[in-house]
Amino acid sequence: MIIDYLAIALGGALGAAIRYSVAQLMPASADGIPWATLIVNLAGAFLLGALARASQARARWVLFAGVGFLGSLTTFSTLALEISMRSSASLALTYALWTLGLGIAAAWLGAEMMERWEDRQ
Repeated sequence: MIIDYLAIALGGALGAAIRYSVAQLMPASADGIPWATLIVNLAGAFLLGALARASQARARWVLFAGVGFLGSLTTFSTLALEISMRSSASLALTYALWTLGLGIAAAWLGAEMMERWEDRQ
């Protein structure tokens, strides 16, 4: 349906704009860690975990928020580029492992918090 594509496009536009804004507000720090990418990816993992667990999530809302907004807010290509640009292999590996580990933890935490919130309703 055309409305599904519009929901994805609108969500994607908003997510991309916020992602760009965060990158502008938080340029790479002197320690070499791209904090903006880390923060948006962890926030996106948390929110996607919560959205995936939400039993009342409507299909169009999932398309807008999950596929569109969170899909463009969190970017694997940016993560891959920033890992490859680290000055040392050990820093690149450390950043990659921390991002992956914290991302999985954030998604799990979002899902668990949503489940507990829904149990109280």
